[in-house]
Amino acid sequence: MNLLSFMMLYLARHPQKVAELRDDPVKLQRSAEEMFRRFPVVSDARMVTRDMEFHGVEMKQGELILLPTALHGLDDKANTCPWDLDFGRKKMAHSTFGQGPHRCAGMHLARMEVIVTLQEWLRAIPEFRLAPDAKPTYQAGIIAAVEGVPLEWTPA
Repeated sequence: MNLLSFMMLYLARHPQKVAELRDDPVKLQRSAEEMFRRFPVVSDARMVTRDMEFHGVEMKQGELILLPTALHGLDDKANTCPWDLDFGRKKMAHSTFGQGPHRCAGMHLARMEVIVTLQEWLRAIPEFRLAPDAKPTYQAGIIAAVEGVPLEWTPA
């Protein structure tokens, strides 16, 4: 749900990106992964299992460390022009769904939810915009969120 809010806010502010998705069904399907790369909403937290030092930082057993997944997807060493939303991106790296044994079991469902939401939304509402009086507010933490994303469109 939180990703959808970030996604719709971005698309409402970038009608040319909406046109890209509306005009190319294949690009729309491939856009889901780019959305997850650009707008990761979950950060991973891990418990330190033993005292150790990592890159000069001392960590003690029992401490909690937070790994913001956004850092990987927005790393310019991992992705060219990482702040740009590029639906034609060929090579993409991100950790939005975690890695290894902690990889998200629901990642395929999440991708499908984004694709179906975009397909159905753009079929019914091909052009939309952010309401002029909108004041989106962002929340950080283990799960990032954006609230106050009123959208407007002209009825068909």
